[in-house]
Amino acid sequence: MRIAVLIREHDPLSLVRYRDNVTRELELLGTTLLPFTESDPIPLECDLFWDPGMGRNRHPFPAFRNLKCPVVITLHGSATFTMKWYEVYSGLLEAIRDKWANVAAMREWTWFRNKVSAVIAVSRYGAWEASLVYNILPDLVTPIYHGVDRTVFFPENNLSNQTAPYFLHVSSYQPLKNLNRLIDAYAQLPVATRPKLIVVAPGFVNKKPLVSGISIIQRPLASSELAKLYSNALAFIFPSLRESFGLPIVEAMACGCPVITSFDTACAEVAGNAALLVNPRSIGNISHAMSRLINEPDLRTEMSQQGLARASQFSWSETARLHMAVFMKAIK
Repeated sequence: MRIAVLIREHDPLSLVRYRDNVTRELELLGTTLLPFTESDPIPLECDLFWDPGMGRNRHPFPAFRNLKCPVVITLHGSATFTMKWYEVYSGLLEAIRDKWANVAAMREWTWFRNKVSAVIAVSRYGAWEASLVYNILPDLVTPIYHGVDRTVFFPENNLSNQTAPYFLHVSSYQPLKNLNRLIDAYAQLPVATRPKLIVVAPGFVNKKPLVSGISIIQRPLASSELAKLYSNALAFIFPSLRESFGLPIVEAMACGCPVITSFDTACAEVAGNAALLVNPRSIGNISHAMSRLINEPDLRTEMSQQGLARASQFSWSETARLHMAVFMKAIK
């Protein structure tokens, strides 16, 4: 099978990791991949075209309009259509500008919807959202979970007895990641007994004085660096307001790190019964869950073991196999 893969400019890191892991596994399955960018000519000698980077307000690729081969897309969510503007954007001007981009993108969908042979969503929540926002028949949408690279994310020798204990948060900074409420929840913990909070958030803009005990890392970290932080953290805190999947949840679990995450959107779906679930809009709820993991070592051990079991259910090889099934069905 020869698949032309559209590589879009300015893809976020999470999408790049998804695309790179799936394409690697597809090649191991014997697939020939023909990558091309938005400025390249389309490779016409192929069986199928795949856009792994649709979502938000991205326009459908115009050159797909006249293609004869099947087109498959992966949708990574549409928060700009389903969330309140102040939960998505840093300011009103950005929201207004993006609103017009949304309108233009939806106008393009009037022709593109009929060109798409299949849609891949990264969770059941993502599949529901895709059908709702883009008016796609549910039968055309297949939810396929991400995997986790267990050659990188695994429990390392725990150094927590040799280093000061810390909570950990990892995200690309944006309002949806709910970092401000996390900081406020941390501030409610008793100063004398609370561990440090390490925040890995490229793009973080601090608009008020930080609470003592918080360390901000504003540069992207390599997966190996993240794995060490996960392995030695007291817990990973990820109270996102919305996720289509939430890859850091699985990566933290694969490292044996207890997880606190949201009871909403795809976070709870991905975490299953292996995390403490909180109301992401309740600072008190987040703080209480953090307090429990500080004071209940048996709970930390239980959450770590449950997380390892849950993470074992996610693999990039299985993700690629399920992609192949969608591709084969689209071709037939």
